[in-house]
Amino acid sequence: MNINILLLSAGRRVKLFQFLQDELTQVYPGGIVIAADANPDWSAVCTMAQLSIKTPYATDENFATSIREICLSKNIGLIIPTTDFDTNALVQMVEENMIPEGTKALVSSKELVLKCQDKVLTCAVFKDANVDFLMPLSPEEFEFPIFMKPRYGYNTEDCRVIREAIDLPKSILELEDFGDFIFQYYLSPDDFEEYTIDCYYTLKNHLLCAVPRQRVNVRGGEVAKAVTRRNEVYNWVWENFATLEGAKGPITIQCFFHPIKKDIVAGEINPRLGGGYTLSYAAGANYLKMAITEFMVGETPLPPASWKEELRMLRFDDEIIK
Repeated sequence: MNINILLLSAGRRVKLFQFLQDELTQVYPGGIVIAADANPDWSAVCTMAQLSIKTPYATDENFATSIREICLSKNIGLIIPTTDFDTNALVQMVEENMIPEGTKALVSSKELVLKCQDKVLTCAVFKDANVDFLMPLSPEEFEFPIFMKPRYGYNTEDCRVIREAIDLPKSILELEDFGDFIFQYYLSPDDFEEYTIDCYYTLKNHLLCAVPRQRVNVRGGEVAKAVTRRNEVYNWVWENFATLEGAKGPITIQCFFHPIKKDIVAGEINPRLGGGYTLSYAAGANYLKMAITEFMVGETPLPPASWKEELRMLRFDDEIIK
């Protein structure tokens, strides 16, 4: 029986790994979470895991074959991606029937994943939901300041505020088009609060639980300070995204909320566990148990009776020395 979980790109996701192991043990007492990483010797999670495995990068041509072999040899019942690269690779494996029988991948449909990872195509998802969203701007629409980010980007490395034309990167000015970049209206943090909504969708694409968490501070593209809120954002996601075609398991929806005008503007969708999901878990939104129940056990999970609002998360650095 496949009772183990393979956590991809385990890296430094220590809390996620610990929570996941706790939940797996409650369902399958002998099950273990196997930490996978391209550089396990330099992964905090791999250092503390009962079993860790070196894998190729998700963009490597040998990735699918390697993951398949691990699933077959290590009794993997569920593969959990933690990055967009992992998600893309797993969706392709599902498409090509590379996932072994008895193993499930915690991913949404290929169509939804592709739409979410192309920020232009994501606009179509928001348009179908009939919500306000940040539309990419053409040069003649520029009214500074504007916000620049990669069209297919997976982190904030190339994201920046452009306050006047002279601030545009030279490489962009020399292009006839913007290539892999898009420009949007800049919503100032003085006016708008940024939210990530941790959602869980059933295999039938129905929203089972949603926890909005305000992103108070972000470091290196990942939330460092956050707080759960049950406000207009909570009502907004249920009113507009109670069903989302192709959505399965954990999904994050990002939006901007004007606390005075009550305006909400959709930003992005990420079809995987969010980097700050551990806050929602601590608040009572147990998506890890839901995923194990639905994808491994084969039963319909139940939503939490409630989750704790106004719960804060303050991240800090720690060390493993050995």
